[in-house]
Amino acid sequence: MKKYPKHYRKLKRYWKLLLMNERKLDFKNHKHYTCFPYLMTQSQVVDKLLRIDSELETSYHIYQSFINAYNDGRAEDMFNLVHSNPKGLSLQMKKALHTLTKHKTSIRNSMKYQTTNGLLEGTNNLIKGIKRVAFGYRDFNNFRSRILLTTNTMVRLVQ
Repeated sequence: MKKYPKHYRKLKRYWKLLLMNERKLDFKNHKHYTCFPYLMTQSQVVDKLLRIDSELETSYHIYQSFINAYNDGRAEDMFNLVHSNPKGLSLQMKKALHTLTKHKTSIRNSMKYQTTNGLLEGTNNLIKGIKRVAFGYRDFNNFRSRILLTTNTMVRLVQ
């Protein structure tokens, strides 16, 4: 954005359109966009933004190909794209692609298996919230009981 001060406002205002999946961009409904003097669709705005810089355009198309391959579950296409190392990519995109190659196994596993640790992370966050609000319990058993009651996992303790 600093490279093109003339287009700074357009890039600053419509950067979210560049991050949207191109399949979800609206190409039928015309509306007024503040930085453009005439009615445009979302896809036309993206096209105008991409014409500003060839490096941005190349990075955008690589990003979109990657996102579409990920959403379609085509892991091999995704990593072939990463290894193709196209010319004209921005430094930040090259760094991101390098990071993806480092975590190739984890990404493949996340695409192959649909398990997630979201439930466990939510429970941990709930416990931290209880701990933050509690300001200390008389003893650990009271604290533990509160956690078990809140998470709906209360089990009768046999003593």
